[in-house]
Amino acid sequence: MVDVRTCESVCVGHPDKVCDQIADQILDDLLRTDPVARVAVEVMTAGRRIIVTDEITTSARLRIRESVREALCRIGYNPNRFLVYVWTRKQSPDIAAGGSTSLEAPEGNTSAFALQGAGDQGTVYDYAINKASERLPLPLVLSHEICRRLDTARVEGTIHGRAAEVRSGGLGMTVVGRQGMGPTFPRALPRLIPWLPSNPWRRFFHP
Repeated sequence: MVDVRTCESVCVGHPDKVCDQIADQILDDLLRTDPVARVAVEVMTAGRRIIVTDEITTSARLRIRESVREALCRIGYNPNRFLVYVWTRKQSPDIAAGGSTSLEAPEGNTSAFALQGAGDQGTVYDYAINKASERLPLPLVLSHEICRRLDTARVEGTIHGRAAEVRSGGLGMTVVGRQGMGPTFPRALPRLIPWLPSNPWRRFFHP
């Protein structure tokens, strides 16, 4: 049986990945000052506007705009060309009630587990496959690696001019292999679709 898989990866400056990196930067900066901070931020981009919203409970001084600018600089964008909007509030009392202490705490249970509470986290179930040594689908592994090398080439100056705008591009790849329980042995790469922004001033938009 033939096994056809298509996966996609994006470069460091793609809007989706930019949002992830900004959220990570905000979280890292807050935890560095307040290790017990509760951070649930959502980041959105629209053109040259960046919006940070949701709930943050911390004893640290919020420096969200500074975190956003630091992330943009690391990616390679000029932070002075972006408008940053911040709308955050403290964690909802309803969520904090279950996250700060457990239901057993009011009954007199003072154990570490009772005082710790449930937290405000979700559980994500996933699975691994043996199609590649990374335990991920082969086209995804290859797409990630190509995008990683494109990012490295841009930073090191290997590519210049319009090609340097690859930071906000991506790559789609299709692999045809033999279906089975073991590793995938590629038989063909019928589709390899890279995309770049057509205009450097529109690098935050999908082409």
